[in-house]
Amino acid sequence: MEGLMKRVVALAGFFTVAGVVFLALPSKAESVVNEQWMKDHTPDIIHTKDPGILYQFHKSPDDPQVSYKSDKQTYEMLNPFGIVSRRYYNTGRQFDVVLIAGNDKENFHDPHVCFRAQGWTFIEDRVISIPTKTRGTIPATFAVIENRGKKTLSVFFYRGPKGFYPSTPNLGAAMLLGPLMGDFQTDAVFYRFMPEYDGAKEEEIIEFVGQFMDEAGPKSNNYF
Repeated sequence: MEGLMKRVVALAGFFTVAGVVFLALPSKAESVVNEQWMKDHTPDIIHTKDPGILYQFHKSPDDPQVSYKSDKQTYEMLNPFGIVSRRYYNTGRQFDVVLIAGNDKENFHDPHVCFRAQGWTFIEDRVISIPTKTRGTIPATFAVIENRGKKTLSVFFYRGPKGFYPSTPNLGAAMLLGPLMGDFQTDAVFYRFMPEYDGAKEEEIIEFVGQFMDEAGPKSNNYF
């Protein structure tokens, strides 16, 4: 019993000290990023391996810097810096790309929950590696999802304080531990890619994601 009491006292002391340290930490670094900045720094054109072949994005008549705008409920639920949605197309292929930026884990919801809420069922779900020329190898989640008999593919991942993360829990831990380790820059980005054409293959979406990341790096000083 005495040993148990000592452990309880020690644990209570630890949480007390941790709480004091957390309260004494400076606030998060102020970010210059907002939705307009995101639009200005998202690539307009994605080059392919074949010289001269490009993916261009469909411009919305309401806003020529995006293809469509997320609904009001999504903005209210996430309260992010901004959301940029673009559909890139070329030679019968089209990819839907969504970027969400913020500096709090509450700005990002688990895509598994969001997809299921929209009626999608996960048929396949695993971590893969995205090779890039300029950003190294990016860990990402690859999923095969189905809704009303229609199957499609999706790739999603995050960029956080210390690099890229394939899932929401990985990002959340990094954003929590960063300030405790003295890193107060907690800006993060969520990336979601989906092909919008029949017969899309895993290697095709992986290739497009890698090309997108190589274009997005220099355009945004590696923010995206």
